[in-house]
Amino acid sequence: MSFSKDLSASHVNLSIDKFINTFQKTPTVYVAFSGGLDSTVLLHALVQSKLDNHRIIAVYIDHGLQAVSAQWAERCAKVCHDLGVEFTALNVDIQATARKGVEAVARQLRYQALSDVINERGERDSVLVTGHHQRDQAETVLLNLFRGAGVNGLAAMPNSIYLHDNKQSLHCRPLLNIPYSLLVEYAETHQLSFVTDESNHSSVYRRNLVRNEILPKIELTWPTIHASLSSTASHMQEASTLLDKYAKKDLRSIQNSKVFVELKDVNEQAWLEQKNIIRYWFKQNWPAVVLSKTHYEWLYSALKNYAKSENQKFSYQLSNGQLRVYKDRIYYLKKIPSEYGCSIGDILELEKEFNGLGSDDMAYKEDFFINYNLLSSESKVYFRAIKPGDKLNRKLLKRFFQNHKIPFWERSVWPVISTIDGLVLSVLGCDDCLKGEMFAIDKSLKKSIKLSYLQRMRLMELL
Repeated sequence: MSFSKDLSASHVNLSIDKFINTFQKTPTVYVAFSGGLDSTVLLHALVQSKLDNHRIIAVYIDHGLQAVSAQWAERCAKVCHDLGVEFTALNVDIQATARKGVEAVARQLRYQALSDVINERGERDSVLVTGHHQRDQAETVLLNLFRGAGVNGLAAMPNSIYLHDNKQSLHCRPLLNIPYSLLVEYAETHQLSFVTDESNHSSVYRRNLVRNEILPKIELTWPTIHASLSSTASHMQEASTLLDKYAKKDLRSIQNSKVFVELKDVNEQAWLEQKNIIRYWFKQNWPAVVLSKTHYEWLYSALKNYAKSENQKFSYQLSNGQLRVYKDRIYYLKKIPSEYGCSIGDILELEKEFNGLGSDDMAYKEDFFINYNLLSSESKVYFRAIKPGDKLNRKLLKRFFQNHKIPFWERSVWPVISTIDGLVLSVLGCDDCLKGEMFAIDKSLKKSIKLSYLQRMRLMELL
């Protein structure tokens, strides 16, 4: 199908108007502005819309990967000046790792920087927009297909999604359904100038390989391949939404928190259903962690063999954390908890911050109290992690841990209150664990500190 240049421009403008009309209150729009064709068309179309220019902020991210990136920043600043919109430029330091290539690291740091800009401004009703278009969507579908992705991967890029953990700001892609050819014609119609990244012609990067070599060959036989793959992504997004709906319902019926999800016996419930729960749990709590077929196979084996295995310390190292299995629970740990220590006063000061963590409806509800003697000066007692040499009734403590499904990595840093010289006065949730009555607290002379599950996870630096 051919389009006139005027019609091409109207398709872009209509997409922008549709995007703006989705908001009840006019948002502040942050544009990820690289100065390339996509973001230049996006920024120009936003300026041409009914949106007030004062509510448009263009942000240029300099990755330092191109010798001319500083010149691009200057050019972007001039474009924004001419359009009458605010402009800001940020530098990010790219350090590729063995597990993550330059592309992945650059993308992660770029979005983090954009998120930081929005958070620092503290504006409500703000939204980040990027110039992703239909060809980008087609490339993403193919790349994920080649990686062996499932429904979520083939769903590719959504039209809108929350920006990282900032639940106040959306990341939107208003041009996602617009063919690349229409962006080119829009730029020609409005005589827009833009920068061209020469590295886009290099097929060293996988996306460039798909864009420059694979897709053009496919187009020779299937001219509408971009639209077809974009349509596939839409179908997969519908399927993903349905799977999420079932998983959300299942998740409400089982114990879970931001750190763990407790599953049913793999012999009682189909593994296919439990995999869906695990996938959704990660999507909600750790969206950057995407499990592969190998990971799911390991989890299935660990859950099946946990009860009959002599070595029950099942762990699987990921690039940025660990999978752990304890009984019927799957844990994700960013790090292994380490020893900590602070004053009672510090803990009381932190209660407000801790209490803010307990508002999640999906949070595991288990509070423990820790007592301290009023006769002991708060300045002379110490809130710290348990130590191997502490004089405690280890039998009772072990039973307490078992009854409350406390995994071994939490047991080694369980909170206690002690004197400065090391005498334990109280154990979180287990006063009876003190060894001998001489160490027990007079219950008529005590204060209590309550720690919720999420508060305890923050203390152990697992959140």
